[in-house]
Amino acid sequence: MSISTYESRSEYVEARGFDVINLRILSIALLVYALGLTALVLILSPEQKQTVFSERGPFEMLSIPLWLMLAAWCFDFAHEIRKPLVVCGLLALFAAAREADWHKAFTADSVFKSNYYFDSPAPLAEKVPAGMVALFAFALIFHGLYLGIRFLRSGNALQHQWMQTLVLGTVTVFASKILDRMISWANDWFGLEITGLLGRFIGAYEEGFEMSLPIIFGIALIQYRRAAMATRSRRAAVLNA
Repeated sequence: MSISTYESRSEYVEARGFDVINLRILSIALLVYALGLTALVLILSPEQKQTVFSERGPFEMLSIPLWLMLAAWCFDFAHEIRKPLVVCGLLALFAAAREADWHKAFTADSVFKSNYYFDSPAPLAEKVPAGMVALFAFALIFHGLYLGIRFLRSGNALQHQWMQTLVLGTVTVFASKILDRMISWANDWFGLEITGLLGRFIGAYEEGFEMSLPIIFGIALIQYRRAAMATRSRRAAVLNA
């Protein structure tokens, strides 16, 4: 992009800082990050690893303010707020609440588990509002996926760096969820118990990649706003020509 695309040189310099953060750079950064997690597992003792990557460890707890920061950026009234950003902000708030265990803090079990509604002795007065919250969260997720898929079908969506970053973040979400369920799936489906070093690696990657998610989506958001700023500047230049 040339400096003429922007209204000022400061805007151009600031935007270029995120132009260089492309899919290749982010993928390499994630690989280096994974190598760092691997090193932690190998260096730390099992007790230290249990503390660092536990549900109340630094990776888990740092995720909460990162998701809240992402939500704040989505609802930043200094910028134009569009419907996808509202969905993004609400999903970030739900993610922060889930990391803080709010999805099971006020009920007998997680509101996202089916056995809570069918098997638990919790009263109906508790299950109904919990189910409404869960349905709203799932509706947001599916609506967000729908918006993303609809944009991808436009033909040139992946030419946008912010969309490439968004896809990378979505893939990372699915990878972290697979890691989160891998040990229980191996036990339930194949009768295998994953323990020891392999179990520690899975736990470290799951917690580590979960913490990276709000950072990846935050980069996508900044790239999106830079692209929108460039588009507005080009249109203004054409109108003023």
